[in-house]
Parts: sequence; structure tokens; C-alpha cells
Amino acid sequence: MPGHRTFYNLGIVVLIFLAGLLSDCANNPVNKTSSEFHLVAVAGYTLKAFGTSGDTYDSVSCSSADFCIAVGKAGNVSIYQARKWSQHLINNGFLTNDNLLSSTCLSRKFCEVSSEEGYVYKFDGSKWSSILVNTTLPDVPGSRALSAISCPTQSYCVTGGQGNKVFIYSNGNWSTAIRLGNPNSSIYSISCAKGSRFCALVDGEGNSYLLNDSKWKTYKNIDAQQFPDSILTSVSCPEIDSCIATDNAGEAMEFSGNRWSSPTSIDVEGAFSSLSCPSANYCVAVDEGGNAVVKKNGTWLPPNLVDASSGIAAVSCPDTHSCLAVANSSLTYWLS
Repeated sequence: MPGHRTFYNLGIVVLIFLAGLLSDCANNPVNKTSSEFHLVAVAGYTLKAFGTSGDTYDSVSCSSADFCIAVGKAGNVSIYQARKWSQHLINNGFLTNDNLLSSTCLSRKFCEVSSEEGYVYKFDGSKWSSILVNTTLPDVPGSRALSAISCPTQSYCVTGGQGNKVFIYSNGNWSTAIRLGNPNSSIYSISCAKGSRFCALVDGEGNSYLLNDSKWKTYKNIDAQQFPDSILTSVSCPEIDSCIATDNAGEAMEFSGNRWSSPTSIDVEGAFSSLSCPSANYCVAVDEGGNAVVKKNGTWLPPNLVDASSGIAAVSCPDTHSCLAVANSSLTYWLS
């Protein structure tokens, strides 16, 4: 549904590590309700699943394999660092139940989170601060929602959401609203190539908007084969002029140079909910059916079932060796 992202009523956090990282996890076991970890093979990697009953997550961001944040409903934040999880509740001083929609982390001392009420929350490694970015008077609940955020540097961020409004942080200040495309649509995902001012945004009508420094370029209906039956759900740009977008029909589109490729079906099992590409040759896309699809050395591998009981909400891969995903599941696990 345009302008709305699904929240999950029961969270489960899934860590994907290579064998070297698994040894660290084995030496630091988490508390859990089951007698064994939930281990599943995915594209040559091993998954270790754990979570906490009742948590709700909608986004995850990892600056490294040693630092991640998962954010979700009612100001809930879980932070992974020093090989353990801690739980936090953030608010802006006025709202104690602001739903957190998207997150971006550059380091353990810099993360930003966008919210349903139009706020951006900043984490400096020890404390949270907040600023109201979308100052539009809310006419209906969620009308100020900022459903996506990306910060390629600490001095430059892009956020956007409901009404196809976009806001840019530069020179120490957030801009006023920039309207892209149809005001009845919504920005669903934003990704900026790290260290640059090159960003890609996708909306609920199959359109892509590329921002290169201060110049905008619009690509209409890049998902034209499926729209209006499907929508673009996620985009990831590992490098300048290199992006991949996915939709909720199991298709992927690649941007290279100055154009988007035609949609390619890579997952007939489910609708994509999230995508993360740490390099142009490696990506992980996850879907609402609990599958993960890996792009390795330029080739999309067949879908692999991660969680048969639920869908996966979000994924973040800080490098080509590790990923973290948050998923909905009937299984109950506990964070350490």
C-alpha cells in the first residue's frame, strides 16, 4: 500500500556470518528459549537466528559486522555492539510512540533514523537527539511519514516519504520539502553511494529519481512491465552510477551509467521487502515469504528459504562477508 510500510508483530533477528565470524558467536552464546540455535544454510553461508518475543522491527542498518541497529514500532531500537544486543526506547520529547521506519549508520558513533511523525533521530554513540524535519501540518495519521533515509557522509543525508516529499541535510541544516512526482504517491526507499552525493530514490508508482550533487534526473516507470500491479520496494547503490532496485513482484532492475535495465524476474516465490548491496557484484534481497536471494559475481542465485514461518522485513550488509536481517516469525528467540 503506497505510503505505508508493514510492521511485524513478532520480531526475529537473523545474523548471516562467514565461518570466521561464526566462531565469535559460538564463544558468545545468546540467551534463548529453544535448546539449540536455528541454523539454516543460505547460498553457502550459515544463518544464526535469534530475537526477542514481542519486538517489532521495520529497518536495520549495519556500519560493520560489529555494529548494527534495528528499529521499529513505538520507538523501539535494538543496538548490536561488543558482541551483544541492548534495547532502547527513543522519543522526541513529545511522542513516546513514534514509529521508526528507516535507519542508516556510518559508524558506531553516527546513525540516523526517520520516523512516521516526520522526525529524524540521530545517535552519536552514547545518546539520541531529534529534529522535526517534515513540518507539514498532519491532516491524517502518517501524512508526515519519512519512510526512507540514507546518509553517505555525516554532513549529507537524504530522507523522504509520504507525498513524495524529500528533504536534504547539507551545510548543517535540513532543507524545506522538495516534491518529486505525484503528491499522492510516496518515496519507498533511498540509497546513496557511500562517501558521495549520488543517491537513488524509488516511489510507489514505479519511478526512480537520481540525485547527483544538486542535479535531479527522473526515470519514469522503470517497473513498467508490472505497474500498477506491483511497486518498487527497495533500492541500493553501492557505487556512483551503479544501483539495483527490486519490486514486490520478485523482480530486479539495474542502473548502470545512465539507464535502468528492464525488470528481470529473480524470485517467483515472493515479494521483495528489502535489498542491500555492499558492492556492485554482491547483493542480498529478502522477501515477504522468508526467502533470501543473493547476487554473487554478477549472477542472481536461486531463492533460499530462510524462515518458512514468516517474511523478512529488512536486510543490511556492511560488506560482502556479513549481513543482518530482521524478520517476522512464529519462533521465539531472545536477544543477548
